[in-house]
Amino acid sequence: MDGFINVLKPPGMSSHDVVAWARKTFQQKKVGHTGTLDPGAAGVLVLAMGKATRLSEYVLNLQKSYRCLLRLGVTTDSGDSYGNVISTSLVRDVSNKEISLVLSHFTGEIEQIPPMTSAIKINGKKLYELARKGETVARKKRKITIFSLDFVRRSTDGEKKDFFLDVTCSKGTYIRTLCADIGSALGCGGMMQFLVRTAVGPFLLKEAFSLDELSNISSHPTQFLYPMDTALRDLPKVRLPEERITVKLQNGGTARVCREFEAGAGTEVAVYDHCDQFIAIAIIEESSSGSTILRPRKVLYL
Repeated sequence: MDGFINVLKPPGMSSHDVVAWARKTFQQKKVGHTGTLDPGAAGVLVLAMGKATRLSEYVLNLQKSYRCLLRLGVTTDSGDSYGNVISTSLVRDVSNKEISLVLSHFTGEIEQIPPMTSAIKINGKKLYELARKGETVARKKRKITIFSLDFVRRSTDGEKKDFFLDVTCSKGTYIRTLCADIGSALGCGGMMQFLVRTAVGPFLLKEAFSLDELSNISSHPTQFLYPMDTALRDLPKVRLPEERITVKLQNGGTARVCREFEAGAGTEVAVYDHCDQFIAIAIIEESSSGSTILRPRKVLYL
């Protein structure tokens, strides 16, 4: 079984729990997730199966989209509702116009300080492991990109000042940190009450399979397995014209194709054989005079 599965992760399970479940359900050893989703969060968790585990990095680099609930007036040590409360404060009335204005300052390329409850390693140790021991260490700011940040609506849950937000961002973005920073900018503090991942590139929430659904159709992978090249939608594509050229590239040799790419040397391309079967990722060595030389980087099918 080689490809990707768009899993609807339920809250309460870690990403590794879902991987372990998939290994047992599908009787497959080579399974990995392509970007951690916190245990308390729900939504899209893309699993790589079999040979697709070699392409996990491409899914990891895709844009992510989320819907979150920002609660104002409360701060926690983790930035979300699972942490210890640090402070509470009265929240003045915040208009829709004001929150939209504040959100606009958090779009584009910004910097974040990763939370102590993250899986980032410092000196070989994961931050959340240090946090469990009560330790706090200095963390460097990291550049991330918020492609869009939209105010959806207010929550109607009593007197609480809650706001639903939609976020589309780059890899490495911590939504709970974003919520905490927005609360700070509004002068009252804030935390992420809950989180749903709504998309990872082309993998959409509305098309995700629950664990129960996957259990019922586990013996029919064509119903839920995405092709391996789904993760490569942003790469240029090239088709090898002849079988002998395909075999040469599959065996580690370079291949010349009669096509010139605007992208320069070092650019990755998705390679398809003469029968339009995805077989490899290659790197452009040279592209000029109407032809291109390709060197294989990852051969998926021999």
